[in-house]
Amino acid sequence: MARSRAKYRKNRPKVRVRVPKKPKKPQAQDVAIPGSQEILKLDEKTVTASYKSAGILADPNRLQSHDLPLTDAVMESLETDDVRSALGKKRRDGKNAGLQRLTKMQRVHIARLIKQYGNDFEAMARDTKLNTMQHSQGVLRKLCARFHAYHQL
Repeated sequence: MARSRAKYRKNRPKVRVRVPKKPKKPQAQDVAIPGSQEILKLDEKTVTASYKSAGILADPNRLQSHDLPLTDAVMESLETDDVRSALGKKRRDGKNAGLQRLTKMQRVHIARLIKQYGNDFEAMARDTKLNTMQHSQGVLRKLCARFHAYHQL
């Protein structure tokens, strides 16, 4: 009796083709530069001392200027107003960070929803055809505020 083609393919020997491995080359040793030993003897500092002399923190997770533990109060004192506004936090001068601009596609979708529903965020959230991203009422409220903040675009 004849064998099925599937059984034949299943049982035939597999041929694996691969690129032969190249033998590993021995690592080249450091080549001594003339005069380098004198430089090393003059500048035998630890890594942290070298970084400190250059004005760079060796370990960014550790504050060398403060012996205080990293709490929110310490971190907020180190943040500048620009960093705080970029993170969306309230600045020291009391001003809130400005609203971010919408992308082109977000402007297109929000403009359609505003044209259809005005300020009815509940109806916007229920519309599954225009609100393709299925944003909630709160998200739509924030997106519309961002749209109106930069409506001149």
